[in-house]
Amino acid sequence: MKGYDYMSKTKYKNYYIGIIIAVLIILAILYYLRIYETAKMKKYETSYLVSTGAVNLSIEELKEIKQVFSDAPDDYFVFISYTNDEVEYKLENKLKPVIDNYGLKDNFYLIDTTSYKEDNDLYDNLNDLFKLDKDKINSIPIILYFKDNKYEIVDPNKLESFLEKNNFEKISQ
Repeated sequence: MKGYDYMSKTKYKNYYIGIIIAVLIILAILYYLRIYETAKMKKYETSYLVSTGAVNLSIEELKEIKQVFSDAPDDYFVFISYTNDEVEYKLENKLKPVIDNYGLKDNFYLIDTTSYKEDNDLYDNLNDLFKLDKDKINSIPIILYFKDNKYEIVDPNKLESFLEKNNFEKISQ
């Protein structure tokens, strides 16, 4: 009988060790998933165009718009977007090579409207600040192209075709 007690104690000991290892593996997986989600959300907190240096200027306060654009060049692009969104992040990933290839860094501005997402008057405020009279902003993301005090609204997904159509010169390949 003594041998039987030893075998059953060893069996239970192995059983407990197995349970402890399984719990530790589950905790490690949960910890990894939490770190992964945190890193993913942190990545989306910042504009990809800003973090990679594709644009020089990002505006987060609408009250700064008039002051910033009073010193703008004759022609420039204004990309109005927001952060904390995977789709927007991927869009900015697609825009970066276009901005780089056409050398638009100094003529491309970003307005981050993340803190205004819940503002019902956001579109009206933007239209007023930019003095848009014909075509108006009614969705975000959007690109405004200003030249000689006139503007055009450009779909961010079609920026490259807009540049080609308007004979912008590629700076780099």
